[in-house]
Amino acid sequence: TVKLWEVASGRELAAFSAKPPGNLMSMGTALIFGADGKSLFAYSGGLLSQWDARTGQQLRRLKLSGDDGAGQVNAVFSPDARWLAINSIEKKTLTVIDAANGKQIQSLVYGDPADGRGEMPAMAFTSDGRTLAICLISEYDRGRKNVELVARDVASWQVTKTIKVAEKDLSKDNEKAMRDLAKKGPKAILGGAQPLSGMSFRNAEPYRALRFSSDGRTLAMLTRDLITESGMAANFAQFAGEVSVRFFDFSAGRELNNVNVAAEARNQYRELSVSADTTFALSSDGRQFVVTGNDSSVKVVDATGRVLAALTGHSGEVMAVAFSGDGKLVASSGVDSTIRIWNVANAATNGPAESKAELVRTLGVMAGPITGAAFSEDGRALSIA
Repeated sequence: TVKLWEVASGRELAAFSAKPPGNLMSMGTALIFGADGKSLFAYSGGLLSQWDARTGQQLRRLKLSGDDGAGQVNAVFSPDARWLAINSIEKKTLTVIDAANGKQIQSLVYGDPADGRGEMPAMAFTSDGRTLAICLISEYDRGRKNVELVARDVASWQVTKTIKVAEKDLSKDNEKAMRDLAKKGPKAILGGAQPLSGMSFRNAEPYRALRFSSDGRTLAMLTRDLITESGMAANFAQFAGEVSVRFFDFSAGRELNNVNVAAEARNQYRELSVSADTTFALSSDGRQFVVTGNDSSVKVVDATGRVLAALTGHSGEVMAVAFSGDGKLVASSGVDSTIRIWNVANAATNGPAESKAELVRTLGVMAGPITGAAFSEDGRALSIA
């Protein structure tokens, strides 16, 4: 269900269904208001829908050709709502759709569905919709991975920029574990007396999000991994890895800063959804971002890493955050099915972080966990899915 709210009064304006009836297997919803704020667009379950944001009247509903709406999907609209990029995670295929008629204009196969190699965990359009940036992860080998940010011109589909990203290399830890294992000898490997409970191998399942500043100069990438640790003594653990945000000068293709937001949390298992990029939002000027931690915490942070505000009050994991166009409001929502709107206009002033964000209102409860949020350009309306 998609709901539309008036921010100033907290009044629910409309509610619509974005998924086809009976489709319970679809994962991934994208929301955006049209540039004039008069229309609301949504993609879910292979359907592209458009409503009048003032009356709630459905203007059109298109079944996208070749999209059965099933499986894990990550989708994002261009800021002008002209294009829709859809990443089918199981098929390892990216398609770009013309939102006006539902026709495919570009496609890319980025991995091999048979062996599972190749990941594309994030994508983002520039504000003018001319460029689509994608995060590509390949060449897995005992924790080693090759990470690139690749920009393509939407019209020509030509690669216009490639930025190589250095990330933590788990292969070094795993190679050490293999050397330690070899030292213990064949008897230990076959279950001998020597204990192997301390032996562990790590793998990181990548979850990323990309956001451009409105001028297209800054590209920010959220890094959030699900760590799997296994050993030779049947010990197995999954837990939340570090959370960080990395800033890039997009035109120069160089990294500006790496901001650590949350440390590895071994005591917390986070079943990250394919829409994990909804847990990260960048202000239009690229100077501040809002991100969820490895729990129910939400932070507003500047590009230097200074925490400007801590938004507390949700009783469970926060699944979606959004900035208003002017950067003064933040919406947060999650598994407790509540929507909270915060005034963070004074978040850059001095003082205790916890005192600088004002809870403007809590909107009514929605049935089921909330996985998406979008403000209209003027900040007067908020859409939730």
